[in-house]
Amino acid sequence: MTLPGGDGPGKGKEHRPRQRRREYPLRRILAAIAKILAQRHGFTCTVLFAIDLKDGVINPNQSNNIPGLEALARPT
Repeated sequence: MTLPGGDGPGKGKEHRPRQRRREYPLRRILAAIAKILAQRHGFTCTVLFAIDLKDGVINPNQSNNIPGLEALARPT
């Protein structure tokens, strides 16, 4: 999920959180933080989630299928 940044001190900068722990609400928290950083502070935010290979839903225990990891390699 990528949220384009608006105006603010972070304009032109990127923030790329990703889910790595097993706490269920973390995916909601990361999305909410990304939205706040994009809308209020201008950061372009990309949030990555592990996707279960069997059914295609978010699964923090699936460590070998995180679509979009190449976004972390982009220079900031």
